[in-house]
Amino acid sequence: MDRGGESIAGSSDDGSGRLPAGLSLLFAPGTRPDAEAIAALAQATAGPIGFSVTHRPADHPDWMELLILGLTFDLQGLLPGSPAVTERPVATYKIEQTELHEVEALTLRPGPHLTAGRALLPVIRAMGLLASALSQLPGLVAVGWEPARTAMRPDYFRDAITNWTETGAFPAIGLTALGPDPHGNFRTYGLAYFVGYELCYCPLAGEARTETAMAAVRLINDLVGSERYPEGQVTGPGGEPLLCKYEANRTVLRISRLPAA
Repeated sequence: MDRGGESIAGSSDDGSGRLPAGLSLLFAPGTRPDAEAIAALAQATAGPIGFSVTHRPADHPDWMELLILGLTFDLQGLLPGSPAVTERPVATYKIEQTELHEVEALTLRPGPHLTAGRALLPVIRAMGLLASALSQLPGLVAVGWEPARTAMRPDYFRDAITNWTETGAFPAIGLTALGPDPHGNFRTYGLAYFVGYELCYCPLAGEARTETAMAAVRLINDLVGSERYPEGQVTGPGGEPLLCKYEANRTVLRISRLPAA
């Protein structure tokens, strides 16, 4: 996926010159919507979690501000402008990398007033609900989450957000990426956006990979839910004994599964 587009009025950064991380809507070539299509969709999705258009600058038709649950988000990359700038996905879920060739992006990011709280779960959840509504647009191939550089098939993304809203289970596989390292451990990518560090989960010898992945997902859900694990031995979400140690200047939390007593 080529980087394209340009910085425009209405987009905000975090003081570093970088745009705040957000979701990307990846469209097949020639199917990116314009502002009229977004406005029509907003009118068609009225309801408790519907969204509305709150700002549509005439001098920047490739950008607009959208409101959902009292929070505003910037949508960039609309026609007739250039595709938005976004990260190339590295991890994909329910979609193949080959399906992402030559896609064109819109980006959805927290508005300027949300800069300080852009990683707060209510903000991310609202942005996810807004992206779910926008995922009804024709031509959408995938939804990407920039901090983890993931891309998800739209129905997978919608199901994950709906499940998060209804049950409180954080979409660990999608809003973070999870994969094995050469030593048989599982590591996260993108968890640091929420908690300030990545997780390295070390299973028991002989533990099945699916069991290891499920244990890592439970730990991610715990950590994102403000469960701060201290160094030393702790009890995990399933009652299992764990050993925790912060490494690499506290940018990695290594959690090792211990044998049951």
